[in-house]
Amino acid sequence: VEEADRRGLRLVPPRIATLGSLPEYLYAPTAPLLDEGTSIRLWLQQLRTAPREDLDLLFPHAPHDADVRGWLHLARTVGGLHETVGAAGRTFADVAERCDASLLYDDTNRWRALARLQEGYAAGTERLERADRDLERIRAVARNAVTCDQDLWLIGIAEMPQILRSMVRLLLRARPDTVRILVHAPESEADRFDELGCVIPRAWIHADIPLRDEQLSVVGHPSNQATEVARHLAGLSGELAADEIVIGVPDREVVPYIEQNLAASDVKVRDAAGTPVSRTSAYRLLHAIADVVQDWSFEAVAALARHPALGDWLRRRRWDVEHRGAAAFRELDGWLIQLDEFLAERLPVSLEHDLPGAEGRGRTVVEALRVGLMGETLLGRLKGRRALRDWMPVILELLLEIYGDRAFSRDVPEERRLLGAAEALREAALQHLHVAAELDVECDAAAAIRILLDDVRGATLPPEADDAAIEMLGWLELHLDDAPVAVLTGMNEPFVPEAINADAFLPNSLRSRLGVIDNDTRHARDAYHLTAMLHSRRVHAIAGRRTMLGDPLRPSRLVLAASGDTLARRIRTFLDEHADRPTVTAVTSRSTPSAFVLPPQKTITLDPVPDTFRVTDFRSILADPYLWALERVMGGEGVDDSAREMDPLRFGSVAHKVLEMFGRSEAAAWDDAERIAAWLEQALDAYVGAVLGRTLPAVALQVEQLRLRLRSFARCQAAWVRKGWRTVGIECGTPEGGAPFDVDGAIVRLNGRIDRIDYHEGRNEWALFDYKTSERAAPPEDAHRTRRGEWTDLQLPLYHAILPHVVDGMGRRIVEDADAVVSTGYITLCGDPNEIEFRLAEWTPEDLADALEAARAAVRIVRENAFSFVGVSDDWLSDDLAELLGTGRLVLEDEELKDEVVL
Repeated sequence: VEEADRRGLRLVPPRIATLGSLPEYLYAPTAPLLDEGTSIRLWLQQLRTAPREDLDLLFPHAPHDADVRGWLHLARTVGGLHETVGAAGRTFADVAERCDASLLYDDTNRWRALARLQEGYAAGTERLERADRDLERIRAVARNAVTCDQDLWLIGIAEMPQILRSMVRLLLRARPDTVRILVHAPESEADRFDELGCVIPRAWIHADIPLRDEQLSVVGHPSNQATEVARHLAGLSGELAADEIVIGVPDREVVPYIEQNLAASDVKVRDAAGTPVSRTSAYRLLHAIADVVQDWSFEAVAALARHPALGDWLRRRRWDVEHRGAAAFRELDGWLIQLDEFLAERLPVSLEHDLPGAEGRGRTVVEALRVGLMGETLLGRLKGRRALRDWMPVILELLLEIYGDRAFSRDVPEERRLLGAAEALREAALQHLHVAAELDVECDAAAAIRILLDDVRGATLPPEADDAAIEMLGWLELHLDDAPVAVLTGMNEPFVPEAINADAFLPNSLRSRLGVIDNDTRHARDAYHLTAMLHSRRVHAIAGRRTMLGDPLRPSRLVLAASGDTLARRIRTFLDEHADRPTVTAVTSRSTPSAFVLPPQKTITLDPVPDTFRVTDFRSILADPYLWALERVMGGEGVDDSAREMDPLRFGSVAHKVLEMFGRSEAAAWDDAERIAAWLEQALDAYVGAVLGRTLPAVALQVEQLRLRLRSFARCQAAWVRKGWRTVGIECGTPEGGAPFDVDGAIVRLNGRIDRIDYHEGRNEWALFDYKTSERAAPPEDAHRTRRGEWTDLQLPLYHAILPHVVDGMGRRIVEDADAVVSTGYITLCGDPNEIEFRLAEWTPEDLADALEAARAAVRIVRENAFSFVGVSDDWLSDDLAELLGTGRLVLEDEELKDEVVL
């Protein structure tokens, strides 16, 4: 541009074409070319009308007739084969002629079946008065109809599809003066390239690559690769601008680690690959909607309800149907909590039909959500089956309904991405509208949405421009980038060199025979690219030993392209997993210290200081006072929608409810195990039917497991009654205000609820029981004390302290006699039927007195009101607050990662 201005000339910029689009500049098609959507539909038509025997050869497990999306997937597979083979200048019939017994497997019959499909496809293009791109290229070469009225410059092209090679060769013969080929290599290397400037595989795949040992780092996990990038950039000492550095990322798994690591040092990076449309709000919204309309599973509804756009819509809209739960959606978070509580409580299979169970706050919100979603304004429009083209306006209108009330600005990055995704979806939908009516297919809404999403899944949105950011490029883009410094991550197989080893139709041996680009060609291309970079810029290569999941990685053959001692050192480096020790390296210091520290408050004080305790509090206080205090400050408990089966608490709750009903019934006095078992099973079925209704398969299995436990309990209960015991109290607890408990002359209040109280009239003895439904049953003594005699739980001993104040549901005291003989224990309903029994603790009066003193010591800790974080206890690893505080998040299964724990 500057030179043209200096000379006063008009500049006509060149047209830049990729290898994929270049052939269309070199010939004139005989008819308008098919668009991709019509091409795929034409392949779909050929597949669905193909003889059964051909389909059995190609796809033995073809989709059922109504599975349009499944058929489209097969059509894309065949269309992809057509494109790959066509790039080599071949038809399916050509492939069939070259499949014979000299290959590992003679696949002639399958390729003949594909050839018959291709013949029908070609005939279909003629009926539509259209032409197929790949077939037109082959015909142009066969007719010698290749021409170009402009100069053609081929710059740095290391590999070229056979069909393009044929075209360029024809052009060279006809107009040799119009073709210019530039190769990034010295003249002395000319014999390693062919006449078109492409690499000759045999000249590259066995040659050494001049990578020095100091230019290579071998580390463990992707996070270690990111740390090594930061370390190398820090070594540049700020001598280069951002546009003078490029980071290679052939393995996309490393990208988020690099972004996070460098962001922590205020170093900007820009991922040239952009943002996948599949990660945008609009895509994920449609994905969630498709899941819902498929079967209205609670899991799908809960996921859709969490989408921010739907939450905004619920708060903005006045529903066509008035519902008493609609007001809940004015609260941003409260209704989601109720949704999660309903799921955890009921675990329903589907929300398509009426909900089971009693009225409740959670149920009201779920019913309101169901009414809102099913209305014609939203998902009610997605009923029935239609032609695929007829679904596209409906889907776009649905997006407009949800997003249309908002104003978007392209100056806001997130909103610009949303608009970009909407445009991509619109363009994909228009492709379906342009398909000829004879090629259309009928499907339901879920399939139509998923087909539309399949169309845009591989699309990306360009990244934000940022001159101050270091560019991250894929492997094939690195060679022609002009940054003088390149840091190459992911130098592992199968990323560099790229390889295809498991193609169901085109194994590598067949690719080589057909002239399709094969693994040797890719290997040679990548070896050339790395060699060219090493000769033209400062390069540092990084290879990993393991993936993010800990799976082993193989070193790149390019890194091992050495001989003698160099090769031996490289192999030893890869095999020595203890050679590197992860460290954290900052590229630059932060301008301000991070305000994010864990835990956010090292010492907690409570205001007011608690003077009322549940008997179950003491286990937490004894285990970790800081965690107990934090739970008091935070309040509430964790709740989410991840449950797909009853957790231990919910399983125990169902068992407790059935046993509570049993204890209040006349059946509690029976001594016939069979009668008791029948009563319990009937009560279990009634409760599950009323509260849970039709529920998840795993829950049904858990109900059957509980049924088996109740049968074993029935035998123990009958034997207990025959010994003279009778149940006199169920779910009895302390009155309002709790039971007084003296600690150093000051009274605190204890609250507790006893599952079951039994009395033996003949011996004038009382037994206080707590039901335990854990998988394994520990004796009461082991559950409350260590082997050294230290108290870890005080629930059962404190029952003795509160018993004189315990009342039934009518407010009447259960035990009036202060000198009564009282025992406490567990009724265990564990997984092993042989361990289901009534277990009374064998504590002496001295033991109980010691337990009460331990309770007083815990109260004194609370009264000091200074709860300090002293480290990670076992309780953190399973506690809801552990994830909130980032504690216990990393489970170390690999010895190599032991130095990477960050708390």
